[in-house]
Amino acid sequence: MADRITCEPAHSVLRHPNIVITALLVATIAGLSGCGGQSVTSVSVTGAELAPYKNAANGKQWQEVITTWTNTGNAPVRVVDANIVARNRNGDLLDSFNYTIYAGFDDDAGVAPGETYTTPSGSGFKLPDDTHASSVEVTVTSSLEHSGM
Repeated sequence: MADRITCEPAHSVLRHPNIVITALLVATIAGLSGCGGQSVTSVSVTGAELAPYKNAANGKQWQEVITTWTNTGNAPVRVVDANIVARNRNGDLLDSFNYTIYAGFDDDAGVAPGETYTTPSGSGFKLPDDTHASSVEVTVTSSLEHSGM
């Protein structure tokens, strides 16, 4: 019986003193063989930070989540969805959010395989002003080649 290679995502965790980043990864071998040459979208979150953000409507200081990720698949990525979990200094859960951390139109180039994308300052996910997070966990829940836009 021949060995069987599947295109299932593997789970990976990157830890930082103030930030825990969880990302779905696809094994490199899946992109090279065993998937019949099909497109595989996969991203690896390599960084996330809580940055101050001033709300223009009321002048209050908020926090935004800036993420950096790399396309580890073999096809352009045009949509990345994630779950963002905010925690306090004790590590207690403050809140959890499902959010699209990247989206592009189908006729855009997207993020090519091997390229890295960082959310521009001011464009990250805004935590509610009463959250006051000390750390965040970013879990990529899906990455897509086509956005339907």
